[in-house]
Amino acid sequence: MAVRNGKQAILAQFALDGLHHMFGNPGTVEQGFLDALDDYPEIKYILTLHETVAVMAADGYARSTQKPTLVQLHSSPGIGNAVGALYQAKRGHAPLVVIGGDAGLKYMNMDAQMAGDLVAMMEPVTKYATMVLDSKSLLRTVRRAIKIAATPPMGPVYVCLPADILDAPNAEPLLPTSIPSTRVLPDPQTITNIATHLLTAQKPMIYCGDGVAYSQAGEALAQLADPLLSLQALIASVQQKQSAEQKQKAAERVQAMCQEALRRQEVEQTQITEQKSATQLCMADFAEQLVQQVDADQLVVFDEALTSSPQLAHYFKASQTGQSFITRGGSLGVGFPGAIGVKLAQPEKCVVGFSGDGGSMYTIQALYSAVRHGVGAKFVVCNNRSYRLLQLNIDNYWQTQAMDPHQTCFDLSYPAIDFCQIAQSMGVEAMRIEHRDQVPAALDQMLSDDKPFLIELRLDGDYDPSQVGVKCGQ
Repeated sequence: MAVRNGKQAILAQFALDGLHHMFGNPGTVEQGFLDALDDYPEIKYILTLHETVAVMAADGYARSTQKPTLVQLHSSPGIGNAVGALYQAKRGHAPLVVIGGDAGLKYMNMDAQMAGDLVAMMEPVTKYATMVLDSKSLLRTVRRAIKIAATPPMGPVYVCLPADILDAPNAEPLLPTSIPSTRVLPDPQTITNIATHLLTAQKPMIYCGDGVAYSQAGEALAQLADPLLSLQALIASVQQKQSAEQKQKAAERVQAMCQEALRRQEVEQTQITEQKSATQLCMADFAEQLVQQVDADQLVVFDEALTSSPQLAHYFKASQTGQSFITRGGSLGVGFPGAIGVKLAQPEKCVVGFSGDGGSMYTIQALYSAVRHGVGAKFVVCNNRSYRLLQLNIDNYWQTQAMDPHQTCFDLSYPAIDFCQIAQSMGVEAMRIEHRDQVPAALDQMLSDDKPFLIELRLDGDYDPSQVGVKCGQ
């Protein structure tokens, strides 16, 4: 019987742990490892054309499944390309298991091509980074990395896999990774203290993050609105301690919050109406009709629309966990690859990724991966021909500094980017919308099947092609 090598062992470990998707971009030192994938059909390799796309698509998949997700990267240049996306994954606590190749331990002291301190490069953007130094500890190291990635607070991990470690025989036993349960209940006195603070506060407020969604605690959190019940552990204590006066104050706060929410909606609607009257097309025109055409429980949105996000959020209201995803950490370009990852995790849903013209160009090659792997995500480019968010920020800066407005390098109008042509070159059907009357036909075409489709929304913006290069981009 042939002796199993490290490549076969690690793939068998991934399959045993249920890591059935691997997002990656290959390099020379990983080719033998990827060749071994043929023997493990339960693991699907999602080829991307850039490391950023691999990480961001995996980020979307991990956030949707809330499970460890595999990313395969090349050595020094590959992980260097991925650092920005991994920063976002770390800030968002995505449980990514990043494996990266290396020429081999025998070359470590040779300063060979692509040599570098790979672990040090990855430490700032991961929860745990290591290199396997002994073939007898390959699977133990991988299991430890998976465990760390999946243990809250979750986060990306990196394991460097030298080629000679993967080529060496491996007799380690295959064991499922043990991921500890971190479900805990505070001691009774802590519960009582928190309940007291909530009940006696003039303006009680709770800051919460994705952990609430990951714990399926959204409904429990919603109970805090009236009568200020906390999550499951706090409910009994609050009910026991709450006086009639406190109940009345809670009810008054809820009423005031509802009134304020209605006031804000009215203000938003007034602003939208004004913009519609002044433009041929705005995000509200598209978002309003999108939510009308897709069942509320079937629509999933990955929102990187940035300056167009408020109008999108005005119409799209997520009703359950896993329906709404937003950019985290500040890395541009997550909207499209993130939507691909979410669609792979929720293939039965209509997943729409929104991005700006500037942001989408960071990862536009993600469209290729969607077509190659038959991922029917939908993509919307909010094209205002500028880095609009930066323009708004510089406008504010000029005002605070008492400076006159002048030309900046945030104008993207020249040369004009044809997003439909780019999409079509990668096999994605596309349509440009320049007037609100074109929205219904475009949505009908986009929603007619479960294939990738791109819509370019030509939105108003602050741009002037004739001035590009006059005082910037010399």
